[in-house]
Amino acid sequence: MSMELKLVDLLQGRGAKVFPLTAPENEPYPLIVYQIISTLVIRAHEDPVMDRNRVQVSVWSEKYEVCVALAGSIRSDLDRNKTDFKLSLLDGMFDTPDPEPGLYRRVLDFLIWHQEGV
Repeated sequence: MSMELKLVDLLQGRGAKVFPLTAPENEPYPLIVYQIISTLVIRAHEDPVMDRNRVQVSVWSEKYEVCVALAGSIRSDLDRNKTDFKLSLLDGMFDTPDPEPGLYRRVLDFLIWHQEGV
């Protein structure tokens, strides 16, 4: 199973729909959006050994406490290797204001090491 499919599987089941890159307009909140920011191929003697992906997960909600709880649940599952990835670490987390009043977003940045077809 690919890293992205494993990630989506892990993010689902939290009472929020999961989307890559952006959510469709008029989608009800809360929702989770993920994006692969970069991939570093780790090599040994020119052959790939594993990949390290920087993944950004954004949690959106109309209620701040729901946003914080969902983000905490994701952090609990993904941070410090509680998955079947080789390693998964929280690299940073921040809140960002939204121009739309009453909408909250918490962003979590993860580094995920995994082997896929190597």
